[in-house]
Amino acid sequence: MTKNPITQSRQHDGGWLWVTTLVAMALVARIVFLSTVSFFIDDAYITFRYARNIISGLGFVYNTGQPVYGASSPLHVLIAALVDALLPESVLPQVMAWIGCLGLIGFVLAVWKVLPADGISRTITAMLLLSYPRVFYSSIGGMEECVILFLMGLTVLAALRRSQLWCGIICGILFVAKIDSAAWIACLMVAATLQDKSFPWRAAAWALLVALPWIIFSLFYFGSPLPHTIEAKRIAYAAMSSFSLLDAVKLTVPDAFKSNPWIVAIFGIFTYGTIALAIWRVIQKREWIYLAFPLYCVVYTLALFVSGVSAGLWTRWTVPLWGALIVSFGYALPMIINRIRFLNELTVTPAITWGSLLVYCLLLATPLVYENRRYLEVTSFRDVGIWLRDHASHSDSVILEPIGLVGFLSGMRIHDFIGLVTPGVTDARSSSGLSNRWFARYLHEAEPTFIVLRDLEVQRNEFLYGGYGDKVFTPEERKWFDSNYREIFRTTTGPDVDRLVLFQKLLQQ
Repeated sequence: MTKNPITQSRQHDGGWLWVTTLVAMALVARIVFLSTVSFFIDDAYITFRYARNIISGLGFVYNTGQPVYGASSPLHVLIAALVDALLPESVLPQVMAWIGCLGLIGFVLAVWKVLPADGISRTITAMLLLSYPRVFYSSIGGMEECVILFLMGLTVLAALRRSQLWCGIICGILFVAKIDSAAWIACLMVAATLQDKSFPWRAAAWALLVALPWIIFSLFYFGSPLPHTIEAKRIAYAAMSSFSLLDAVKLTVPDAFKSNPWIVAIFGIFTYGTIALAIWRVIQKREWIYLAFPLYCVVYTLALFVSGVSAGLWTRWTVPLWGALIVSFGYALPMIINRIRFLNELTVTPAITWGSLLVYCLLLATPLVYENRRYLEVTSFRDVGIWLRDHASHSDSVILEPIGLVGFLSGMRIHDFIGLVTPGVTDARSSSGLSNRWFARYLHEAEPTFIVLRDLEVQRNEFLYGGYGDKVFTPEERKWFDSNYREIFRTTTGPDVDRLVLFQKLLQQ
């Protein structure tokens, strides 16, 4: 009879006070960070606006009367709508930030419960999950990634308890949370099949049953169960280089170090060495359910190759990948410890305990002292959003990128350069091939009241994001633009790359 790994790991459950201490320290670090930086991921405000429109009775829309599946997570929209309905609207962003933080904590506690490893390995795993900068920022950025991690942890817990009912229900919720969670669900089903020697048909049926209402709703309401953002990003970023072997090596490297070959090599060895070791331990121990974590890392990377999309579009959203990779590392770590005599004979002393807490404090401090922390601020976009809120009417429209904070603050009709919530932009880009000629033509046809461009885009006459390599305006198009729009506002705060220029359409005589 196969032993339940949860039962096997209960001999280590005396460490709950220790993990509680780690969690408390992580919460303090986030409180300090949020008290000094006005930080939210801009796309989070897209979610918030969808939620606000639902509560206002306008429907599941971003722009009134235009149902477009442009939200990255329907579940997160519904959670935000519930928060907005129950609490004062001014606190929505802050509450959603802490929901993400609680999601990460829930994932850490679930991993602490189920990870069949020694106390040292579980401690290192928890510390990395709670302090790694990319996960740190995501947990308080208002987005859904850490909620997805929490649901991933619950699916493993349910699978280990062999509860196909709850495993299926949570998988269905996970699919609604984000459609690309289907990759995790598939990996978990493979692992559960190996664990129980049969495919978990009941779990699959329950997952389908839970997800089916959203699939039917999106099919009839939006016209497709697939997010419009998939097609919009594919077309908008078609000129960017596709995912390569070097991108696969750099996938987990912090952006600031991607040009350093030594750091790239270290992270590449860590990433793929961890995956290989975790798979090897699964095979040795026959603990098949834990195969889901390294297998998900493999599937995620392969999906990037197949998609042909530049890695730059994905690195912001690799938090579930990082979660799976760190858990894989924690799972494989006992193999490494057992083969290093010094570590194998190590006795945990008070000095080692306090030393590890000091190292953990330094890790938690990394996001707080990040030298480019000012780039996390959204000051310039906040300034534009407030200006439009105070000077424009809701019947006016504005075209810009990114759209989140400005759209949330102004409440105006939004056209976005990428086309996430504006199918007309996607159609214009598609008909123009890999050329920026779509932009002037779209301005002619849509006639937005306001246009927001980065100051560098105005100076260089080229898009910094979502461009095709040619100029924003030809000389003739620039002449038309200058005769129809005038500069009316300019931001002076924030980094150069995010200093913005606001143009307003001239009234025609």
